Amino acid sequence: MTQSRRPSPLQRRVLIVLAALDEKRPGPVLTRDIERVLEQSGEAPVYGPNLRASCRRLEDAGWLRTLRAPNLQLAVELTDAGRAVAQPLL
Repeated sequence: MTQSRRPSPLQRRVLIVLAALDEKRPGPVLTRDIERVLEQSGEAPVYGPNLRASCRRLEDAGWLRTLRAPNLQLAVELTDAGRAVAQPLL
């Protein structure tokens, strides 16, 4: 179900990272890799549970899809609606 609401600051950062990575190589991204990119950005630290909770809320909003990688790690990818929200943020 798609909701028309504004993403939180962390959700915006996740959307930006996913959109930038999606432009280079479309497809699922491990949440561990997103956490690493956000950590390297030098902004406020992001902890795994907070990132996963934000990803769940983004999924509830219809902006990303959660998948399990073959090694059972959590991975996410943008939906078309998520790309539409993320593109202006780039």
